[in-house]
Amino acid sequence: MIQDNCQYLQFNKRHYLKLNFMNIELLKYFISNSHRSFSQNGEDLLLNKLFQGKKKGFYIDVGSNHPVILSNTYFFYRRGWRGITIEANDSFNFLYKIFRPNDLHINEFISDGEYECYYYIYKEHVFNRVSKEELNDADIINKVKIKTKPFDKVVNPFLQNVTHFDFLSIDIEGGTINVLKTLPRLLILPEVILLEIEDFELNKILKTPEYSMLKELRYELFSIMFNNIFFKRINFTSSL
Repeated sequence: MIQDNCQYLQFNKRHYLKLNFMNIELLKYFISNSHRSFSQNGEDLLLNKLFQGKKKGFYIDVGSNHPVILSNTYFFYRRGWRGITIEANDSFNFLYKIFRPNDLHINEFISDGEYECYYYIYKEHVFNRVSKEELNDADIINKVKIKTKPFDKVVNPFLQNVTHFDFLSIDIEGGTINVLKTLPRLLILPEVILLEIEDFELNKILKTPEYSMLKELRYELFSIMFNNIFFKRINFTSSL
């Protein structure tokens, strides 16, 4: 049964919530039989090529969700990279202890400042989001009043001894721009930034505040992969 479920999972990652994603034996089987990529659309393989197969590095994964499934950073963790994962959903905490014990996992609601907001919980947890506005959606099953923390204040204490920040992955529904606002306050900037977006047509991306903000910080757009876009620092060189 586990083998059948895992085969379904490998070829239908977008619908993995139909399975028990907390089943540790299923996860172990999936990891041992994975066809290289753990990301939704192979984003980790593109990043690996960009970093030329680098064996060790540092990442921060904001909105990391599940530690293995659909993760943009687990591929690198297995290669020996280490970093920080940040996720608001505390139900994944025990899985991080099992599958990523050498990463620093932080359970916080991230934004550009300290705000009282609502955390909306959806039927499919990958759509959970923080919003200052009242949301009306039939798929919302609960809402919790929470307080956000600014991204820079959460991670800067851990960046003091980091000499090279390879990449930042951001996947927080409706909150990406707020994380980007804090980048100028970071002790060190990432070489590459990966964002999940809703509109992935080039002409629409070029009009977004995310694009404008990163351009001001001297990043350039270099790849679009389905609903994820990649930026790199202008002076960054790679094999691509």
